[in-house]
Amino acid sequence: MANQPISTYHLDYIESSSASHWKVTWKLTPTGHGVTEYGSSGSPLLNSGHKVIGQLHGGDSRCNYPNDPDWFAKFNESWTGHGNDSIQRRMNCWLDSLNTGVQTMEGLLVIPSARTLTSDEQLYSNILIKNSGQLTIQSEVELMGNSRVVVESGGKLIIDGGTLSNVDLVLKHGSSLEIVNGGIIETRNRFKAPVGASVDIVHGKIM
Repeated sequence: MANQPISTYHLDYIESSSASHWKVTWKLTPTGHGVTEYGSSGSPLLNSGHKVIGQLHGGDSRCNYPNDPDWFAKFNESWTGHGNDSIQRRMNCWLDSLNTGVQTMEGLLVIPSARTLTSDEQLYSNILIKNSGQLTIQSEVELMGNSRVVVESGGKLIIDGGTLSNVDLVLKHGSSLEIVNGGIIETRNRFKAPVGASVDIVHGKIM
């Protein structure tokens, strides 16, 4: 767990920006300090909304020096490649190849086969249930932010006594939704089920 990051520079990049990096020190936990070691470069720095705001670029933190800082390059530095025109260096080539100007992006949890959630969860990613996938929810699952659930043709979502809340749910033609054993879906602003999608509510409700 990190202390509050400090906006600063990195010695290798001081000539370009006085605020190109996040300087991070690690909190003491009941089991010791978190540190980084060689080979950790590129690992993400997450904000309180579970979004990547930087990636490890260098630092002095390691097992023998747990109080020393690390430097994470800010996302905008990697977005443009820090002056490097190579597409391997510029994240905008990979994450916004159409140049839409999008500022934030949710992650994506893909369900390609049968999966059951039995523990309470707060999920920060979109969920895509593939044509061979089946997601069964038997616990309380809350989607955070603007996350969406999409069920592809052939895919299946089952709310088996659990609750799926704050959801923007989209069923595709040929997909199916089943609610049993008092299951509940609490929609945020949309529930889309076109002709050809199957909705079977045996014992439960959509709110």
